[in-house]
Amino acid sequence: MARSRWPSSYRGIYFPNCRSVHSFFTFLRPDILFLDKSHKILKIFPSAGPWKVFLGPRGSRHCLELPGGFSRRSGLKPGGLVRLKTVIHR
Repeated sequence: MARSRWPSSYRGIYFPNCRSVHSFFTFLRPDILFLDKSHKILKIFPSAGPWKVFLGPRGSRHCLELPGGFSRRSGLKPGGLVRLKTVIHR
C-alpha cells in the first residue's frame, strides 16, 4: 500500500484464507486473483483500480496479488492452477 512501484523483489503477494481485498491507498493497479483451496484460479481482476473492494466468487479461499498485466502476459485464466513458491524476506 502507498507504493508508487511494485517492489522488484516481489513476484506476488499471497493472502491465505482471504476472500476479499481492498485497494484503498494502493496505486499500483495489481492483478487480483481469487483461488480455491487447490489454488485453482476462480476469478481475475486485471489491473485492479484504486479505492475499490474486490470480493472473491463462491468457493474462494485465497487471494494472490500480482504486478498489473502479469496475468495477461502469462496467459493465466480462470480454471488454471497456480503453484506457489514461498520466499521470506528478512
